[in-house]
Amino acid sequence: MKFFSKDSYGLPILLAISLHLLLIVVSLVAVDFKEEQDLRVNDRPVVQAKVVDISQTIIGKKLEEDKAKAKAKALAVKKKAQQEKKRKAAEQALKERKKQLAQQKKQKQALEKKAKAAEKAARKAEADKLQKRQVAEAEQKKKAAQKAQKAKNDAKQRLAQEERKAEAAKKLADSKRREQEKINRQKAEVERKRLEAIRIAEEQKKRQEEAQLALAQEKARQEALAIELALQEEAEKQQEIAEASARQSMSALIDQRVRSRWIRPPNAVNGMKTQLKIFFLPTGEVDLVNVTKSSGDALFDQRAVDAVYKMGRIEELAELDPFVFERNFRSIDLIFNPQDLRR
Repeated sequence: MKFFSKDSYGLPILLAISLHLLLIVVSLVAVDFKEEQDLRVNDRPVVQAKVVDISQTIIGKKLEEDKAKAKAKALAVKKKAQQEKKRKAAEQALKERKKQLAQQKKQKQALEKKAKAAEKAARKAEADKLQKRQVAEAEQKKKAAQKAQKAKNDAKQRLAQEERKAEAAKKLADSKRREQEKINRQKAEVERKRLEAIRIAEEQKKRQEEAQLALAQEKARQEALAIELALQEEAEKQQEIAEASARQSMSALIDQRVRSRWIRPPNAVNGMKTQLKIFFLPTGEVDLVNVTKSSGDALFDQRAVDAVYKMGRIEELAELDPFVFERNFRSIDLIFNPQDLRR
């Protein structure tokens, strides 16, 4: 029957009813009828009851067990949902990673294919170039060989003609040859001496011209160097003037901004002054403030330091050239000497 099935409350209910009936019977048996006379004195009926902890009963235990099972089941479902969520996230991350790897592999393959194509084209171009060079060299060798053969043939013909002429004129020229040789030697000696004199004169003239050119070049170099030095000195002078003006205007600006943020101490009097060294960052922000010469009053000095920190940032410093900033405004000395103090 469904009433007595494992998941129904039939059996626990039946046991609870039996327990209550047993308690009623026990209470009736335990009543002392001898005291009926005394009990009738009070018109109000007396009821005796016994508190039963339902958690200790079968029904209570069953309810607690069901609650525990439901709670455990809910926790299991929640844990399973969390695990499923983590698993899906891991699968999604793995999928994205695979997708990225696939894209990288595809890109790598494309680059390799492109590199192979470029290498193949380069090899083909190199082969074509080599083939053309070989053809050109072969053509040049062929032309050179033909030219050499022709020159050889011409030389042979000339040599044969000269030999014939020489043989014919040898007898006639033998008597004149020695005389002509003597004349030729004399002419050659005269020509050699003339050429030697010309060479010596040309060398002397060349040395003089080189010396004059060297002097002119040195003079031009000295003049250019002097002009360059003059221009450099003028530029440095102008830069010093500009930097001095910038230092003066920036110092006045910093002094004005520090004074505007200064809180007058109650004991400040005329003549009190303190010297500060302020360190700035390239952004114009105050990095550090040190008191290099005290006024003799710690509160006066501290109020001056506080005013510098309150100033915060000088935007105009950030607009300066980095070289000018590093040389003039990385750190500055400020003499804080208010003139409107009480006497």
